[in-house]
Amino acid sequence: MREDERLVGVRERLRSASAPAPGLASAPAFGSVPGLASAPVSGSAFALTPIVAGEGAPFPYWEIALMVENAFGGTLDPGRLTESDYEYWRGRLGHAWLPPTQGQPWADRYWITTDQGRVGTVSVGRHITGRRCLSVSSLYIHPAFRRNGLAWGGLDAIYQAALAEGLDGFQLHTDWVWRDTVRYYLARGMWVCGWKFNIGFARQRQLPRYQICLEGEGSAFLIEDQGEMRPLLVATRSGDRLCLEETLLSKELEASDSGRAMLLDGRATFALRLALDGWPLVRSLEAWNESSRDSGHGQPEGLAYRIPILERRAREFGWNVESSEIPGLGELPDPVAGHASGGALRAEPR
Repeated sequence: MREDERLVGVRERLRSASAPAPGLASAPAFGSVPGLASAPVSGSAFALTPIVAGEGAPFPYWEIALMVENAFGGTLDPGRLTESDYEYWRGRLGHAWLPPTQGQPWADRYWITTDQGRVGTVSVGRHITGRRCLSVSSLYIHPAFRRNGLAWGGLDAIYQAALAEGLDGFQLHTDWVWRDTVRYYLARGMWVCGWKFNIGFARQRQLPRYQICLEGEGSAFLIEDQGEMRPLLVATRSGDRLCLEETLLSKELEASDSGRAMLLDGRATFALRLALDGWPLVRSLEAWNESSRDSGHGQPEGLAYRIPILERRAREFGWNVESSEIPGLGELPDPVAGHASGGALRAEPR
């Protein structure tokens, strides 16, 4: 099958902006060292350097460092991992460890490099998603080089290449229990595009800038519309129930297919932020009974339904999991079985 010319163009744009990567010679040695100081990085030397044939052997070490840090909370130095280290951590991760790009033809792998050498990784899938987006994975920055904007710089380079080839942006996925990563993407204005198996984020040209404002017992989700920030959704709480008001702008968006799609993503993005902040996610018993149908994307009850499932799966993998306390969730009936089951869906596994 002939490869989409837009993907070829993206690859050429990323490659033409790249420079050789001499290696990570200057990174300090460390293990699980909290508060490791960031090394200074020259922004002018930033590049995405494609991995060529025969050069990709170290890449899985960086991928497994990413998985270990998120799953178990410690940091590894991928530049100093040995084969025995790799096999040990691969065993610890078990069936949760599926190397996303090693030896696979469906993704192009890149080193994120500076004048100090390799400082991170990212992969770009060789397919276009249903949203007309690139698919991004394996984003990782060596702990010694963080807080320098390198991760977002890599993502922005991919985004600009996608737009230049007529695509709408990129998508990526992370796990709900990796809360710091989830907050990172929300803080950078990425929209939530799904949560069936993990949390999907998108950066697309048609999705505007948004803000989430907290005031007292209320919260509002605002988007940029014709040069001004307008409220799309407003949330308040009533005990362990969520009150979600859709505004005049919401009604305007409902009038078109593209507007309805944006509203769906807006509800999902707002719901994820509310969940992180400990808000209730269920508006009513009726809405809760429909939650399993919305468990892939959209309504806040769908996210409330998915969170215990995602956390239970992570525990089965043996990951460190901080339990979510969604107000009122433990007293609700199982929406799949209905009231006849007499059971409740709890945030903790039974």
